Amino acid sequence: MEKQRFVFLIGSLKKGGAERNLSRVASSLSVRGHSVYLILFEKKIEYPLDTGVQIVDLAIEQYKNKLVKLLMIYWRVTATVWRIRPRYAISFTRLGGQFLASTLYPRVMTRYDAYPFFFKKRKWITSMIMFNLPNVRKVICPSSELRRHVRKYYMRKSKLHLLYNPVPDITSSALDTPVVTPRPYFVVVGRLHPQKRIEVIFEAFAGSVARDSYDLMILGEGYDEARLRKRAADLGIQDKVIFKGFLADPYPIMRHARALLSASSKEGFPNVLVESLFLDVPVLAADCLTGPSEIIVDGVNGYLFPVGDVAALRKHIDLLVTDEARYQTLRRQAKGSVAKFDQDLILSQWMEVLAIN
Repeated sequence: MEKQRFVFLIGSLKKGGAERNLSRVASSLSVRGHSVYLILFEKKIEYPLDTGVQIVDLAIEQYKNKLVKLLMIYWRVTATVWRIRPRYAISFTRLGGQFLASTLYPRVMTRYDAYPFFFKKRKWITSMIMFNLPNVRKVICPSSELRRHVRKYYMRKSKLHLLYNPVPDITSSALDTPVVTPRPYFVVVGRLHPQKRIEVIFEAFAGSVARDSYDLMILGEGYDEARLRKRAADLGIQDKVIFKGFLADPYPIMRHARALLSASSKEGFPNVLVESLFLDVPVLAADCLTGPSEIIVDGVNGYLFPVGDVAALRKHIDLLVTDEARYQTLRRQAKGSVAKFDQDLILSQWMEVLAIN
């Protein structure tokens, strides 16, 4: 197998979906013996990387003026990519993809990290123009729904490729860690941000039969925490809602939950739903754009409900608490329902798109 060079570009490797996926793909290429370079705007690395991955720090923190900073990013990214001359220069984010496209390097690959039409019109039009440039050879879509929605904006539609986010086999580490809680619980995992609509979960939980015998575990942090604490108090469930903050390893708590609850108004691709199902934990999720409808199958591994529909979510919570036979069926079917998201399978699909045998 001929060894190749690859360049990846991202702001940092802080905790996040795009960052985690990039670390897996970059490490997989490095393990295969390819030369992998990772360009970072900020040298912050919170995900493991193969030791062969070479870090290129743009060192732009010294520039305070926004225009000067953008110009320095462009100049240094362009110089680095053309110096290395990789088989592909790859970005996992919209902004990074625009930077790479503007270098005019002839082999650029980019990826949607969010549903583009949630941005202001000027931003998504700019990204469509840049991603249509002929040097952008391939555009990765994390869900078929997203690919379907952006397809009409591409002159060369064959450059659009569907690649789901890879989810590792996390069951062994989760099973090895005991979790002791005073009561059974449902779990919510994610940033505490208005987009997550966690107050919908609070309202549904407060009116459900689960309120009497279950807790609600919140794994995540964010600026919306104070408002959510107040909302829990207003609903009289402050003693049932447990804010655990950000956990480096949330899987043991997820593994022992009755179900994972998600009420987001929008997503790029909600990895946490797949991770929950890998752990044999059913999911109740809002049917938002994009991704949940490609993960959750009603009555097989959980249930979807309309965005913002408190009554529908409450009904599903009640079902999972009162119908033990139905609940156990969902648990048995959970992991098998997401086999298409297996890490080894997705990484092999990446190798195919990169034309690596």
